[in-house]
Amino acid sequence: MKSTIACSALLPLAACLSSAPPAPPVRFFDCRPAAVTAVRASVVRVEAPAYLGSEIAVRIATRELTFDGDHRWLEEPAQVLSAALRAAGAAGGQEQLLVRIDRFEFDLTGPPLACVRLVLQTTSSPTPTVVEVTWSAADRSPAALAAAMAEAVARAAARVAEALAG
Repeated sequence: MKSTIACSALLPLAACLSSAPPAPPVRFFDCRPAAVTAVRASVVRVEAPAYLGSEIAVRIATRELTFDGDHRWLEEPAQVLSAALRAAGAAGGQEQLLVRIDRFEFDLTGPPLACVRLVLQTTSSPTPTVVEVTWSAADRSPAALAAAMAEAVARAAARVAEALAG
């Protein structure tokens, strides 16, 4: 009985003396594009599914999406796209624009790709417009993937502007 009590008292100490290295800290990445496209609309609203937050979404199979708990965005995808679309001079038209984010992820099922898919709905058109951009990453490093996402966001914003211009 005494040995059982003595062993159970040493268990917490054994856990403290573990030789396993500490977990690395979470790293944050900025995917805002350097150049932002102005979109001519009076109201731009960006919506994203609840699962798209600050954790980076990674497609690892055709029907499997996972989230990288060690790497996160500085801003959530809806904020990034909203900022990209609301550049200086973005307001001005009578058009109201709703942008629904359908994909904002990395596809690692083949060569690494940053994928952005948006569904646009305007007050003047009953039919939604789909804008889809994929951009190749130089490699699978987090920095290269974040740079690829920034480029995909910039190109998606440019395509939204083109779609609204006619």
